[in-house]
Amino acid sequence: MRKTVLACLMLAVSCSLVLGADDAEKAKGKAESSVKQEVYEPKVIIEGKWGSGPGEFGFTMWEGSPDYARSFAINSKGNILIFDFLNNRIQRFDKKGKYLDSIPVESYRRATDEEMKKAEIDRKAAGKQGSVMPFATLYMKEMYIDEDNDNIYLSSRARLARKGNTSYRLVSLNRNGSKLKENRARYNKIVEKRYPKEIRIKNRIYQIEKENSNVYLGIIDPQGKAIDRLQINKYADMFGYLSHDNKDNVYVTTYVLSRGGANVEIFSVSGQKIGAMEFKYLVKEPFIDNNGNIWIFERLMNAENPEVISWSKGLRLIKWEQK
Repeated sequence: MRKTVLACLMLAVSCSLVLGADDAEKAKGKAESSVKQEVYEPKVIIEGKWGSGPGEFGFTMWEGSPDYARSFAINSKGNILIFDFLNNRIQRFDKKGKYLDSIPVESYRRATDEEMKKAEIDRKAAGKQGSVMPFATLYMKEMYIDEDNDNIYLSSRARLARKGNTSYRLVSLNRNGSKLKENRARYNKIVEKRYPKEIRIKNRIYQIEKENSNVYLGIIDPQGKAIDRLQINKYADMFGYLSHDNKDNVYVTTYVLSRGGANVEIFSVSGQKIGAMEFKYLVKEPFIDNNGNIWIFERLMNAENPEVISWSKGLRLIKWEQK
């Protein structure tokens, strides 16, 4: 465990680690527990600076707000795909993070001055107040992979009238990048599977329950009888989802929108807490694979000003590997 805590400190801007109980001494690994604790070691798989070359990622600013790649996925071969939408491509890497190639896509086109002026005229003609520019006439940043066949789904929004007035579109590709017929129903199922609020393991059902600003893990039997209800976290602007690994451990992830951070709490199938991790500077919610590894996509922050997003240097993908 000492190795894990030290590794976490080496990546100090990205996470804090608590394994087991909330007790500060146990967080430092100085106490024993009758419940086996999960131990993780971080590995930087991909690290790229802002740019347009292989392994680099696009970056832009919208009226002082930074924008960059936010979606990654892992296919059936273990290859990693990162949707570098500002550079109109999906970059592919092998499981060790070596750059393989890129799939060209039409995902981003910045609005011209004439288009922005016209959008503002249309906005005023419609009686809208204020000045909100459209910035882009094509803007896609979400990517999901179908686990059954490695088909790729890109969701998009067109900002033609004003920021916030968006129409969503969907592009479907096969694993090689060839366009497929749009399948919105399948896409919705993939997204629901990525963020489940309920999972069933053996003879127990686990549910995310939200009450006011509190999030709970509810455990019930097949007949609907409550077995336990565990409080997870408390933030007003969060959403939660569940995952589980091949050891039947349950992962509760709560993503706090205002903080750009997430908490992952780990429970045995019986409901005993066996680990907790907190991450900062994320660009996407954590992904837990079948082996219980936690994948984190985060901004590569400038050590001198880690809180200033516009000072970030790029992006990195970290695999917190379960030991």
